[in-house]
Amino acid sequence: MSDRLEFFFDPICPFCWVTSRWVVEVARQRPLDVTWRPVSLAILNEEISYEERRKASEEYPDSHVRGLEMLREVHAAREAHGQEVVGDLYTALGSLVWDADPPEGDDFRAVMHEMARRRDLRPALERAGLP
Repeated sequence: MSDRLEFFFDPICPFCWVTSRWVVEVARQRPLDVTWRPVSLAILNEEISYEERRKASEEYPDSHVRGLEMLREVHAAREAHGQEVVGDLYTALGSLVWDADPPEGDDFRAVMHEMARRRDLRPALERAGLP
């Protein structure tokens, strides 16, 4: 008998990424059935005005656009190949963002700049075994 966990993630969220790596490690050590559920923080945070988001960082809104691009890939992969591909695709997409070389500088703006950068998502799809 395994425990069940629904894990909601946005690929551009650093907190989701760190927590998801812990979940993956726990699942290696004990029976844990994880259902990976994509969620858009851009949509959940719509009540925060564009001006307020830009105060945090000029590139904050762009980072959410990058997350939406990745989420579209996740949804398309799930529709075409089933729920079972979502976790591996999230890992591959997250690796593009979070396992890359750290951004120049160590402040919040440098991290936001890196998060807002456009990426070729094909390597993540290939890593997850998807067309």
